[in-house]
Amino acid sequence: MSDPIRQSWQTADKMLSFEFTIRPDSPNGPMAIVADVNWIRTPQANFTIVLQELYGSTSFQHTYPDGMILRGELKGISIVSPGDWAQAAVFGDFHYGSHDFRHFEGTMITYPTEPTNPVDPIIPVSPYSGSTTVTGSVQTCDLFPYVFLRTWPHLDPERLERDFVFYRTSSPPTAADSFFLALSQLTTQSNARVQIEKASQAYLDGQPPWTGMDIRDINNLNGAISCFHQLDRRLIDDQPEDREQALAIVELDLELTAEQLETYLQSAIYAVELGRVWQTLFAHMVLLGYRVCESEQLIRTIRMSHFLPRLLSQLTLNREEIIEYANASVVLPQPVFPLPANGSISGLSPGWVKPYAVGDLQMVRQRLLGYRGGEIARIVNVMPGERKEISRRSRKATIETQNTTEKHSKKSRHFNSQKESNLSDEVTKTIVGKTKSINYSDFKTNYGPPTTATLSGGWDEAWTTNSPGQKQATRFAREVLDESRSSLARQVSEVRQLQVTDETEESENSVVDNVQGDCAIVGVYRWLNKVLEATVVRYGARFLVEMEICQPGRFLAAPLALSGTRNLEPPVTLASLGVTRFTDITAQNYADLAASLGVTQIEPPPEATKTVSAVFNGHSEQVIELPDGYQANLAVINCVMGEGTAISRVQGALGQKQFVCQPGKSVSLVMDAETSQVPAAVSATAVAMSPPEVIDSFQVIMVVTTQPTTNRMTRWQIDTYQQLSNAAQEAQRSFYAITDANQRSPSAEVDMERRAIKRAGFAVLMQHAESKTGSQPYGSPDDSAELAPAMSQFIDRVFEWNELSFQLLEPQLEEPEPLIWSSEGVSLAEFQQARLARVLLPIRPDYVLRAALFLESGSIWPGADPLTPVLDQDLALISHLKALDRQASCEQLVEPGWEVLLPTSLQILENTILEV
Repeated sequence: MSDPIRQSWQTADKMLSFEFTIRPDSPNGPMAIVADVNWIRTPQANFTIVLQELYGSTSFQHTYPDGMILRGELKGISIVSPGDWAQAAVFGDFHYGSHDFRHFEGTMITYPTEPTNPVDPIIPVSPYSGSTTVTGSVQTCDLFPYVFLRTWPHLDPERLERDFVFYRTSSPPTAADSFFLALSQLTTQSNARVQIEKASQAYLDGQPPWTGMDIRDINNLNGAISCFHQLDRRLIDDQPEDREQALAIVELDLELTAEQLETYLQSAIYAVELGRVWQTLFAHMVLLGYRVCESEQLIRTIRMSHFLPRLLSQLTLNREEIIEYANASVVLPQPVFPLPANGSISGLSPGWVKPYAVGDLQMVRQRLLGYRGGEIARIVNVMPGERKEISRRSRKATIETQNTTEKHSKKSRHFNSQKESNLSDEVTKTIVGKTKSINYSDFKTNYGPPTTATLSGGWDEAWTTNSPGQKQATRFAREVLDESRSSLARQVSEVRQLQVTDETEESENSVVDNVQGDCAIVGVYRWLNKVLEATVVRYGARFLVEMEICQPGRFLAAPLALSGTRNLEPPVTLASLGVTRFTDITAQNYADLAASLGVTQIEPPPEATKTVSAVFNGHSEQVIELPDGYQANLAVINCVMGEGTAISRVQGALGQKQFVCQPGKSVSLVMDAETSQVPAAVSATAVAMSPPEVIDSFQVIMVVTTQPTTNRMTRWQIDTYQQLSNAAQEAQRSFYAITDANQRSPSAEVDMERRAIKRAGFAVLMQHAESKTGSQPYGSPDDSAELAPAMSQFIDRVFEWNELSFQLLEPQLEEPEPLIWSSEGVSLAEFQQARLARVLLPIRPDYVLRAALFLESGSIWPGADPLTPVLDQDLALISHLKALDRQASCEQLVEPGWEVLLPTSLQILENTILEV
């Protein structure tokens, strides 16, 4: 802040008013807050309260002339606010009155702190001059970003001492370690998080056995340690050049010589007070958000306890080493941190998120330099004494077509003669084919027994080149732009041909009169090309997270409902009903499947059995016809004798089976699965005659039971599966048909998809936080919706949603095959029907430490990012990010720009009219 900020505040009864003045940093001291308190009954007797630090605190007590007493505390706090402006507030807790005291506790005013000044964009200055150039206004815009991924960082042991401060318990443990040891024992309990939070609250409330260990005011610590937090600010602000300057600042602020400071750091009083600082910080980290300014002071104190022994022991220190020691991160020890989750996760998981990589973000920028004449479009020749009248007519008709597939819809946009060529769209399509590579990470196959193989390791799909040089980055950008420009040139050629057949009638008449001339006149018309300058700019390092989203199209349901889609829930599919192939169709489930898919006209399955019968009168033979698609299973034979006939038995054959049947008894035959037809014959003999005589006074009834053949049942399953599949696909097409698709611009579709990815990303990150912390943390409201706004605000600020890239995937048992890798150019139908989306999301540089803590613990650090404590699992990543942060963070021009010509459909007359 360059100017003081003044704000007023009154109590609810308007009897007491506060006039706040927030002064900026001055050479004589840090930022201060001054409050002039006015009691309405004694307007001339003001009382002034001063906070010497932005996030400090002060206690006050004052008695006004009329006996009114004012006592309490004011303190400065940091708050989370939307946008890129850091916010702070003044929190008051005081009583006022003479007999009936009134109490106020809450936030009094809020104000912005110093914002991070944005870096001015780089506009390369290389004036362009050329023949037949029409100069336009200078325009600079970003074309496309791409990230060169670095290898995953490895922990450098040499940097551990500079970058991190570790907590180590005494051996044997002392009273200063009692609280941490108690928390460590609680981690083994079933409800560990609840017990740890209760113990931390008891510690901060001063309950036994930790009475008197909590630090309410760090300025009340015994010895020079009470000034460590102020010394930390001074060293970071002044940035001394060497050890001598740093030691001079330390001696001045602590009012101790180097020898006295060394003696103090080895004293028992210092060890006890430093132990209290660590234990109080642990309690604050368990209950994040509790007295934030005090948490920051504790961390600054611990950082100085890490830096001062190094300052005294090392004879030489340069400016970079001093800053590294002063900005060391406090490591939260295991096994307490990260805290175990409380309870189970509610609902179905929309996906997962994890750290992915650290990369260099580079941006290709374009700058309009002007226009230049290109190839010859047409030539007009007029001979001496000739008068030529040229008339041109163009007709334009509007032909409305209903495109049934996305492929046709995309083509129609390319053939739209009224749409201006878009270089950004073409670049996006070109870059899709430029960036894929597969990196194998210790991928091995170990063979065991003859039929066993074990796969270990894995692979990562990287969509950009690793470890680029400056020329490699520029060459990559040149290739992308050249291919995009070629694609556009082909489209412009088609547009030029289509203009002849446009259907809105337009007339153009021109007359070239050379009747009085002695020479021929030649008019040369050329196509007009845009002249652009492309440059590659390095934005700096970015920490990326990888996110997988299940069914991203369902997060598009709300905007589609507003745009006219009838149903919010997508239709059911055969797979969701448990049908993945035709053999899953049975006679028991086909009716339910048809009802679920809305199919009313469907062929029922073949009957389980069909019977055919044949009657034989006397000695005879015939062929029994079987139903089509059925096979004989069982036959039952009965015989009936005529009166007075002495027949002892009837014999015969059915197919390849022979039988003997006696009156009054039936015979059963198991058939041989005959199909189509079965031959049969019967005869009988009278045994009373000698010799026996064949007679015809009898009847034989044969009943053959059949069942469907395997081919008949398979054919029904295939036909039914095809009918159900067609119905499911039609329902999908109807649901995913986007209304007014022809009227929606491609940029609007891209915007809808990106908003859906952002909504899905919010859901994934919110559930990730719940999986780390639990559904109902101790001391939080039962309704988790009250915690959602703060979490949503944090997620919105930390991640660079405008720079995300996503890939649509189809899940396979083997390695998934990518369909699309781009944040552009994906149709809404493809987006809605995708089962998985893989997202790469960068993190803002000012929030990397808070983001790392959030990903591992699900908790939000409310203080400044450089003061964020870290976890043991993130040491390699944080050390790498700290090293990158020490490098130049401003935008850098990778290499001077190059010229790109972009064709248009406009024409110019070159050098007016020439005489030859």
